[in-house]
Amino acid sequence: MALQYNNYYSNAIVGQPMAGGDIDIYEVNTTPKFAVGFGFVRADGNKYRYCQFSAVTTPATLVMTASNVAQVTTVNGVIAPASAVAVTGENIAPGSIGSRYFEVTLSGVSANQLSGNTLCIYSGTGAGLTYRVRGNTKTGGVASGNVRIQLYEPLVLAVDASSDIVLMQSPYNNVVAAYADAASINPIAGVACGSVNAANSFGWVCEEGEVGVKQSAAITVGIGVAVGATAGTIDNWVPTAGTCVTSTGVVTNVATQPMIGRVLFNGGAGEIGLIRLRAV
Repeated sequence: MALQYNNYYSNAIVGQPMAGGDIDIYEVNTTPKFAVGFGFVRADGNKYRYCQFSAVTTPATLVMTASNVAQVTTVNGVIAPASAVAVTGENIAPGSIGSRYFEVTLSGVSANQLSGNTLCIYSGTGAGLTYRVRGNTKTGGVASGNVRIQLYEPLVLAVDASSDIVLMQSPYNNVVAAYADAASINPIAGVACGSVNAANSFGWVCEEGEVGVKQSAAITVGIGVAVGATAGTIDNWVPTAGTCVTSTGVVTNVATQPMIGRVLFNGGAGEIGLIRLRAV
């Protein structure tokens, strides 16, 4: 699920909201009150983000996006400004310097599916620049096989057929219990703050700081010891010779279970512990 917002304000630098008066981190909404990914730092240093949950989720559960985190265009996937379909009411051709639009060949994309994504031009013309996506047409909505992408910021450099891009899914959209299998490498979004009783609901996660979190049934770590994530809980994390050894087995790639924090209070196997969570 992706969301589009009808103004550019959601990309503004708005400062710190009044977390005491304006925000209840335990509140869960069926319709969004904030943009997905909106965040703030509380007075004690804890960081929070507003997420879209795609499944029922209990408090203290580690969550991550269930989506594929990246889509990469093929070579020559971007349409040069001279060949792009003009945008009604715009004097600048899509893909030109100063335009907020460009056209790209992408299959199977629905309208505004890419909203909130991070877009990086990693090769060719315009390489090195990173933008935030505001919205998009569906595949074929602008020309056969093509998608028109709208950015929050205008293009600093033009793009053309040599421009290769990567679109990164927001880690705060479509979140579920983290690391249900060892093969996943999606980043942790945080720890669910409230009780999400229905899919496609919206609520807060603690992204960094001191927070209670579910512990694995087999956890044995002590105070100050590093922990990783498995199936929505924290687990033992002991990297050895390029592997991550956990209570549930050996994962051959440490990247699939990164160290996410350190234990402050061990609540016992299968209970709730207190950790210092770090953003990953």
